[in-house]
Amino acid sequence: MYSKEKLLHKRVNINNQLASHFLYFNLMILTLLYSLSFAITADLKETIEFCKLK
Repeated sequence: MYSKEKLLHKRVNINNQLASHFLYFNLMILTLLYSLSFAITADLKETIEFCKLK
């Protein structure tokens, strides 16, 4: 049987783990979106240049 203090500590610990996982997940998604937008803008620039040449 856990004491209330230990139980609270355990709960806080679990919450901290969840928060860090969530932050890591968000970071991954942001990085993905950033690289995607970078690729898309590069592609658009290429397309525009190609259309100018035609």
